[in-house]
Amino acid sequence: MTEAYEYRLSGRRPVVWFGLCVILGLLTLAARHDAPPAIWALWGAVAASLAWMLIANPISTLRLTDTDITWREGGRQGHLPMAQITGIKITDWSDGAPDCRITLITGETVDLPGNCLPDAHTLHAQFTARGLPVNAP
Repeated sequence: MTEAYEYRLSGRRPVVWFGLCVILGLLTLAARHDAPPAIWALWGAVAASLAWMLIANPISTLRLTDTDITWREGGRQGHLPMAQITGIKITDWSDGAPDCRITLITGETVDLPGNCLPDAHTLHAQFTARGLPVNAP
């Protein structure tokens, strides 16, 4: 038996703090240079969404056990029994989280949300440790 694996990603990441600082700087520039209302609306909406991520702190999780996969991203969540999985395709992107498509015995495919996923190497190692065929045709 393999030990359960859990990956968690908080909404309060450094990139969100950085983005909020940048957008607040842009709003300051807009105030100094009498920007049109469209700029205020656009940058204000971005600032509000970043602030919401910091206040609400949505947690994305992926949990792998020997019997199932569970995930949660914001309000979406899902569960798959390992016995239903026939294959897993992991696509590694150099600029962010990998893509993970799971094929079930029924022929359906399920795409795991990107915020729930660790790096491609860790994901591949965790699936193969549980005997699942990864990147098989």
